[in-house]
Amino acid sequence: MLRESVINTPKEATTMHDHAVSSWILLLVSSRWIMQLRCRDRRLCREDGVNVVVADLAKQQQVHEDEETNRTAAASLQFLLTKDAFAAMAEHGVSAHQLTARHTIEVDFRRIPCEYKKKKSLAVRVEETSRNPSHLAIQMLYQGGQTDIVAVEIAQADVMPSSWRYMTRREGAPGVWSTSRAPAGPLQLRIVVTAGSGGKWLRSDGEVLRADWQPGDVYDTGLRVTDVAARSCRLSCARSTSIEEWTWSSDDNF
Repeated sequence: MLRESVINTPKEATTMHDHAVSSWILLLVSSRWIMQLRCRDRRLCREDGVNVVVADLAKQQQVHEDEETNRTAAASLQFLLTKDAFAAMAEHGVSAHQLTARHTIEVDFRRIPCEYKKKKSLAVRVEETSRNPSHLAIQMLYQGGQTDIVAVEIAQADVMPSSWRYMTRREGAPGVWSTSRAPAGPLQLRIVVTAGSGGKWLRSDGEVLRADWQPGDVYDTGLRVTDVAARSCRLSCARSTSIEEWTWSSDDNF
């Protein structure tokens, strides 16, 4: 099924992350997604589009209260892009100003696998709101492929049998999981990963977080998350030039 949307530029877009994108989706995603966006106006935009990172979520009502941007009311999904990302879609010979002056354009989009230049294992960063030992919030880093993390549990790493405690995904903060019942001591971690349909457990090999973990710490889980959804993103950005090729499998988890 072809996915359609509109994208907008805010009046004062930041450029801290080139190609950072804020999308408001009524679905919750578990981590940052890589989306390929392609403008439908071929007079203005390149055929291969632009790749952006879904950095945050907001519900429609919240966005309407916080941002004054042009948008299509009928659209169920919208992307808010930085000016740099918006301009990156421009066709050769078209100035960035010509595109950004439109404020709102229609796009086709799809999720594509997240690939890191250097092979990375899944890591967790302890969020600033955490307080050792009981309140723990972690951000997932280097989550690859087209995957969603749909469950996270922690347990003491030096106690057998393991007594696993679930963590809750923080609404509006992709990839952040928290609990106010974290056990004391070094911690191990296990997660449920999905890619399109079905899911699987991945468990760290022993300790991930030290007993003296502190906000800002980053720990390598040793887990590789690289699955790609079946029959999704069959063509590369460079080769996919017709709208008919921008399709999603009905099994894809979106």
